[in-house]
Amino acid sequence: MHKTQYIVHYLSGLIEGLLSDLGYAMKSACKHALLKLLHSAYRYTLGGFDGETMVSSVEVFDPRLEKWMVEKTTMNHARGYFAAAVVKDSIYVIGGVNGCQTMVDTVENYEEGKGWKEVYTSPNTKRCFMSAIPCSH
Repeated sequence: MHKTQYIVHYLSGLIEGLLSDLGYAMKSACKHALLKLLHSAYRYTLGGFDGETMVSSVEVFDPRLEKWMVEKTTMNHARGYFAAAVVKDSIYVIGGVNGCQTMVDTVENYEEGKGWKEVYTSPNTKRCFMSAIPCSH
């Protein structure tokens, strides 16, 4: 396993462990991204690796109910080792690796109440094992 993969697995494990210690065990044990939308109480976990393959699942933590729920709408593409960022009231998922261990060239966007849509594809720009930080102009 590549050194970067160890770091990703370690950080994902820390997040899962912390939430579990607090009594907020997630439905799945995937390596994923954890995000919070600015004007939403919910926390989202996205995609990841379940030990066998990459997944497109989305889980939502509702702090009022103090529990995780599986979101009805999943990402359009199964992926892990991707970048994710919150811009305004949207989540963007960029690149990653799919279930066939191939780098993904798509960007997906999620808006509460609207679900997921693919917003960009670039056959020349496949990326994985990266971070994303939103910037304002």
